[in-house]
Amino acid sequence: MLPFLLNKKIGDALKAIGEGDNSGFDVLYDCIGRTVYLTAYSILGNEPDAADTVQDVFLKLYRNADRYDPDAESSATAYVLRIARNCALDRLRKRKEYVDIDSVGLAAQERDPGREEAAGKLGALLSVLDDTDRQIVVMKAGNGLKFKEIAEALEMKVDAVKKRYQRAVLKIRAAEQGGTNEN
Repeated sequence: MLPFLLNKKIGDALKAIGEGDNSGFDVLYDCIGRTVYLTAYSILGNEPDAADTVQDVFLKLYRNADRYDPDAESSATAYVLRIARNCALDRLRKRKEYVDIDSVGLAAQERDPGREEAAGKLGALLSVLDDTDRQIVVMKAGNGLKFKEIAEALEMKVDAVKKRYQRAVLKIRAAEQGGTNEN
């Protein structure tokens, strides 16, 4: 689906939920549930916390659905992802520890041992990035979001997101080649 149509569909679902039509949750979950999960996972680094955060996000959307104002928000997608990011950061603060990036993908490895090498490589490559850069890479490369949507979700300027993404890609490439890139 084209991004602007997807964004409209998400906005319409939020509006419907705000008007008491809970069928909007099905549409919302189908359209952005995976992206919410990946956003939470990029911050928290484990499947159970990311899944719990998805539930937190949808509960928050339910409780505050009447607050969504399509005229005030330039992107419904960014609105939902900003909530997802904040919920994940709240969960991380409550946990009072930072993600051990070496453990990224361990739960998936337990289910499918053949993925161990790929998950380990991904974790090692992402470990060269700070939390914000890792979120930007996951949102852009993993979810295909536009820089504008990422900027809105992370409450940053678009140019800053673009620059951080470019630097993050360079760091990942350097890590792949076994070197370092200290920009």
